[in-house]
Amino acid sequence: MIRTKQIIRLLFALLLASISFAAPELPQKVTIGKVTAWLEISDDTDEIVQGLSDRTELAPDHGMLFVFPKPQRHSFWMYHCYFDIDLAYLDAQGRILEIQRMFAEPLSTPPALLKTYPSKTDSVQYVIEMEAGWFERNNIRPGDYATVAKFTSKFTPTEWDRLTK
Repeated sequence: MIRTKQIIRLLFALLLASISFAAPELPQKVTIGKVTAWLEISDDTDEIVQGLSDRTELAPDHGMLFVFPKPQRHSFWMYHCYFDIDLAYLDAQGRILEIQRMFAEPLSTPPALLKTYPSKTDSVQYVIEMEAGWFERNNIRPGDYATVAKFTSKFTPTEWDRLTK
């Protein structure tokens, strides 16, 4: 009987440990213009590559913030995306430089044939993805700011250069 209780306690402890390590980070509150959004932070290569792929929907006012270690030109695509997405490219201070609409493509489209959405400048350090129409509905335009400068990449600029070359 005592042995069974010990095994149950051990299994319960392992279960709790696995839940705490596997739990995704909660979305972070970010002010964009005058509007509050809840953004998942994507700041490592696996999260950046995954992005919003394979999601069938976003909760209202929820999206994703991509954090890069230095300003540079970036390009995104719509791999395995079920809905259109608005993409805002931001500089290191959180100023929105441009907003683009990305359109969902057939899930069977090979990655090499997907349309890309490159930034117009090499000053981009942050990227916000929201459901299509979100920026327009909230009257957010290039020149507006988002409170993103508090988020930092998990990589140094040198490490990022090695990973992306």
